Amino acid sequence: MSKAGFVALIGRPNAGKSTLMNWILGEKIALVSQKANATRKRLNAIVMHDDNQIIFVDTPGLHVKEKLLNQFMLEEALKAIGDCDLIVYLAPVTDSTEHYEEFLALNTKRRKHIIVLSKIDQVSQEKLMKRIASYNRYSEHFEALIPMSVTKNVGRVDLLNTISTHLDESPYLYDPEDITTEMIRNIYKEFIR
Repeated sequence: MSKAGFVALIGRPNAGKSTLMNWILGEKIALVSQKANATRKRLNAIVMHDDNQIIFVDTPGLHVKEKLLNQFMLEEALKAIGDCDLIVYLAPVTDSTEHYEEFLALNTKRRKHIIVLSKIDQVSQEKLMKRIASYNRYSEHFEALIPMSVTKNVGRVDLLNTISTHLDESPYLYDPEDITTEMIRNIYKEFIR
C-alpha cells in the first residue's frame, strides 16, 4: 500500500525552507530570496518517493512582529502546523537552539516532527557534532535529526526515507504527474513580486 501525507516545512525566516523544497522537488516553484519573509503564503509541492506521495507545504518563517502582514504570515505557518501529518523543522547549523525552543512552544498540538540541521557545509565537522549534541537534549520531542546540505547535495534521500516511515498508508491525494497544487499564474506572480 502506498503512503501519502502533508509535511509542513517550518523554521525561522531565511532558514532555507523554500530552497529545501525546490531542491527536493527538483524544480523551482518557490521564491528564494536573501531578504527575510519572501514566502508570504503556503505553497504545496508534490514529491513522489518510491511508492509514496509527500506533499510539502512551504510556509512563512516563524516570527512574532506587530505588523499586520507579519501576523498574517505567522498565522499561515501555524495553520500549516495544525493541518499537516508531519513537520520538518529546518534549523540552520549556525543557529542556537533558541529558535527550536520557540517552535516547541508554538507546536501546541504536539505534531510529530523531524529536525533538519541545514547548511552543514558552512561549519567544521567538530562544530556540526557539537550542534547535534545540543539538540540531543530535546530527543524526546523529535522523531529524527537529519544533517543536510543543499549545496553539497547531502541528506535528500535520508529525509525522504525518514518522512515516508512516518506517513500513514493512503492512496495518492493528487495525480502523481503533478508537482504542485498551485496555478502556474500564481507562481509567476510570486516570482515577479
